[in-house]
Amino acid sequence: MRQKKWILALVLALLFVFPLTAQAKSANALELTVDVTLQPDGSALVVEYLTMDFRGGVFRQGSRSIPEQGGPTITDVVVSENGAAYERLETAVDAGPQGSYSVERTSDGLQVLWHFRAEDEARTFAISYRINDIMTVYSDVAEFYYKVVGDEWDFPFERVSAVIHPPEALSADQVRAWAHGPLSGTVSILDNGDVSLSVRDLPSNTYVEARVTLPAGLFGGASIRVEEDGLPTILEQEQRLADEANAARAHDRILARINLFGAIFILVAGIGILVFMRSRFRRRRPALEPDYLRDLPSDAPPAELYELFYFYGGAGSKERGYKFTATILDLVLKRAIGLRDESTGKKPDLVLTNLGYETMDLKPYERTLLDYFFVDVARGAQEFRLRELKRYSGKHNQKTMEVFGAFDTQAKVAAGDRGYFDSEAGKKRVPMILMAVGMMFLGVICALFDLFFITIACVVIFLVAFVLTFTMRRLAQAGEDELALWKAFDRFVKDFSLLDEKQLPELIVWEKYLVYAMFMGRADELAKQLPLRYPQFADDAYMQNHFVYFYVFSHHGSGLDGFSRSFESISGAISGTISNAFVSSSGSGSGGGFSGGGGGGFGGGGGGFK
Repeated sequence: MRQKKWILALVLALLFVFPLTAQAKSANALELTVDVTLQPDGSALVVEYLTMDFRGGVFRQGSRSIPEQGGPTITDVVVSENGAAYERLETAVDAGPQGSYSVERTSDGLQVLWHFRAEDEARTFAISYRINDIMTVYSDVAEFYYKVVGDEWDFPFERVSAVIHPPEALSADQVRAWAHGPLSGTVSILDNGDVSLSVRDLPSNTYVEARVTLPAGLFGGASIRVEEDGLPTILEQEQRLADEANAARAHDRILARINLFGAIFILVAGIGILVFMRSRFRRRRPALEPDYLRDLPSDAPPAELYELFYFYGGAGSKERGYKFTATILDLVLKRAIGLRDESTGKKPDLVLTNLGYETMDLKPYERTLLDYFFVDVARGAQEFRLRELKRYSGKHNQKTMEVFGAFDTQAKVAAGDRGYFDSEAGKKRVPMILMAVGMMFLGVICALFDLFFITIACVVIFLVAFVLTFTMRRLAQAGEDELALWKAFDRFVKDFSLLDEKQLPELIVWEKYLVYAMFMGRADELAKQLPLRYPQFADDAYMQNHFVYFYVFSHHGSGLDGFSRSFESISGAISGTISNAFVSSSGSGSGGGFSGGGGGGFGGGGGGFK
């Protein structure tokens, strides 16, 4: 039981770190039935029926240790299955033939080994033996005191039962019986004088002990005799043990109430506190929330706006690639780099050219990206083909991870400098973090004391607090105001094809709009729609004079389809680069309940399988 507590506590403390794995080789004890027949000579014939469920591999050997030291001797050991006795070997061997067994006497008692073959099946083995001189005959009663289940079994039993038969049938009032072990067990005296014990879910290394008194005259051949009355002493001892057991049960009932009502209190109070904390951390309302916005809300670079636009979620690896692609297009507009088409047929082949970015006033993250392109990928050359990005990142994934990680960090810092984020948000999450940690430690402590319901309640509150902690994010007022405008611009771009021509802006502004549409994930669709709405795309002279990269895109491939395929080429190269970098790194005596004391009876032992 103590072992189970620590395992549960450890699982709670580690918070689901370990995943479920495939079933390992295991032998599970389904049932142990012990049949004891007392004999007039003071001995007892015992048959143990052990039902095991073998899974995950082949099992070939079972063992059973039966203690003798300081107690009665054990003889006539037989192992059988389905009524057929195994063949007894003269000497013990570790790998004997199937259907055989051996008995070896050690300094502690008998060691029984039997050999079989079992795989993914349930089997029931019978171990029978005689316990000599187990009865103590007093002047008034005879006493049977024996551990029907020992404390050396290293696995739990789902069900344990035992029946003790007198030498002859008796009335129930001629027999007294007690049992020691888990307080959940029961002992009863049947009408014919048989004594029945039963326990469910017996933990490993936990004994079940029976103590029975019967008429002394039944055991005329017994050799162990005490010429005094034994019943008064036995009753006194058992009454003391029963009082202790009843006190323990009363204590358990109190703990059960504490467990139940404590769990309810923790759930109700915990959820109430969490709801209160969360309600005080609502998003601010923006000053304006237009349906559409045709103009750019600000001139902030796309990498910084990405941090604002996806602040409340919705960004995956694809959107992260859009951020880098939008930055490249923005740098083309700034004339920091050039873009040239050298495609042959329908196969895209775009070339990036250094236009002297080293001398320009660029953001730190922009310089980080361009240094990666022209110092690392291009090896100092003034231009390189876009398809070389994916090839380089596959061979230098660590370097690529560092560059993109630095880009992200620098872009977040720059976005923070614009006043988008609530600088006090972290402090306001501290009480919820402390509550989550407190619930975790309380759950571990309660698990050690078997307060199951409180433990579960603590886990629930911990998980809710843990999740809410990560959702307690909000923007500053300036951030909410600008985010609402960018969302309106996003809706405008999304519904661009549905708008009346009179509502459309001049073509010249789309050169800038496309940069921002890219990080919003709208550029591919927009690139397909623009040539359909603006006839100027068919005019080579107009395109060459007004839009450098528009001109390149319009000649990438055949017809207007080349315009959208160019965006796909850049996005694909960036996405492939990111993918390469991050994937490559990849437990009275008239019957009733058990008492917890005792331990004075002989017998016990344990066993195992392999």
